[in-house]
Amino acid sequence: MKKMVFLIFFLAAYYLYSDEDLDFNLNWATTGAGLNYASNDDKDNIELFAEILIVGIEHNDTNIGIGFSPLKYWYYRRGDEPDTSKKEEKLSFLNLNIGWDLIINNRFFLGPFCSINYMFLEDLKMKWNKYILTGGMRFLWTFNMFKDNVFSNFISSDIGYRIINGKNYFHFSISVDVVTLCYNIGYSQSGYKYKPTTPP
Repeated sequence: MKKMVFLIFFLAAYYLYSDEDLDFNLNWATTGAGLNYASNDDKDNIELFAEILIVGIEHNDTNIGIGFSPLKYWYYRRGDEPDTSKKEEKLSFLNLNIGWDLIINNRFFLGPFCSINYMFLEDLKMKWNKYILTGGMRFLWTFNMFKDNVFSNFISSDIGYRIINGKNYFHFSISVDVVTLCYNIGYSQSGYKYKPTTPP
């Protein structure tokens, strides 16, 4: 776990100090839902989550991107026997991910990814021995609201393998950027036909 966190920080530092061009993206807030399923375990669950201030950097030559968020909220409902304890709700303060874009398109991202969630707060106590590690394929629809390189990942979907505190699950999730969604709803109701710009 510590080695994986160190590797992502090392790659982030390399890209920040690289002379090559970088693309930046920013999501102010996202929300979504996911499923964690294990065929040999009765602890599969449905999760709801929200994440704020997601900053991403993508290296143009390699199409490898790194993202970070300082706060993610999780809520779990577990199978046929919902757990009513407060442990169904938690916060994570270290949320890192790395992905490799295979299709090289300014509007879409499709490729393998790996993410780590660590530093959990449950019942007002820090849980230093808990973590979530996810790997698989990710799809992003990027939406550029402004005439620059800062854009939002409007819709995101992950599918793959997840480890939650040592337990293995099949994972699927989908999320949407809240600010971009509200922006489009507002303009559609005003009768303005928005034409997203393409990053240079």
